Amino acid sequence: MRSYFSYLVLRGISYLLNLLPLEWALWIGRSLGRMAYRVVRDRRRLALENLEIAFGREKNPDELQEIARKTFSNLGMIFVEFLRMPKLRIDYYHQYARVEGWNHLEEGLRQGKGIIALTFHFGNWEIPALGASFFGYPIVALAQRIHNPWIDRYVKSTREAAGVTILSKRNVSEKVINRLREGKIVAIFVDQRERKKSRVMVDFFGEKAPATPSPVVFSLRTGAPMIPLFNIRENKSHHHVIIGAPLVPETTGDMERDLERNTQAYTKILESMVRKYPDQYFWLHNRWGRKGRRTHRPRQR
Repeated sequence: MRSYFSYLVLRGISYLLNLLPLEWALWIGRSLGRMAYRVVRDRRRLALENLEIAFGREKNPDELQEIARKTFSNLGMIFVEFLRMPKLRIDYYHQYARVEGWNHLEEGLRQGKGIIALTFHFGNWEIPALGASFFGYPIVALAQRIHNPWIDRYVKSTREAAGVTILSKRNVSEKVINRLREGKIVAIFVDQRERKKSRVMVDFFGEKAPATPSPVVFSLRTGAPMIPLFNIRENKSHHHVIIGAPLVPETTGDMERDLERNTQAYTKILESMVRKYPDQYFWLHNRWGRKGRRTHRPRQR
């Protein structure tokens, strides 16, 4: 019963936000984000601990707190934009988004082996897939199931209404390979902590972090190139989508080493973008898999 009530509340919020002009709705989103920063203490603490790991040697506590506040504000705007997705059309993209690197996507598709889109929790991560579907590119996205079944169905239907086919991440390997062989774009989030049995350890801001090598595995099996996708929020309501150059895995014959080396390659690309736009990354995830509070590293002076 509680799950259904939460779903009804979400639908009610969605209805109200869709009645407002975009700028007003985004203002509400930012306000909700700032409120969450003050109220949701465990996530605020986790964000600050992650920022300390990444930037503790370079930035002072006030700077880290400001980045965290902006991160929460961005998440509030993502919440609003997601709930408005079903009513969006291609004219929204023409007005609020600019895209850099369409040629990389077209070059990859011409190979006829599909594309593995490396996606990250950065900016508004829904925007690149939304744009690809608007412009007629066949895009499939892997997504975790949400525990609340009502909200899970709602989120899935919202994404599919925007033209994105959703695959559950459970037992999905053969489905991904089949979609790639059909010449489709398969979007995979690659910046969250991976389970022990399938992870590799990579360097992320000078600390070892568990990461997924699955895009590398799919690329090696199908020949599909990996293309990183980023979205940068500009002026609150506008977006800059960056489609990166195709990555082809380097191979040495040592599978374990190849998985680690190529996973590190796209992790390095992510780190470079996070350094440029630290407030646009999702710091509320236990990326390094730390248990309990970490020991602070000494600052460089």
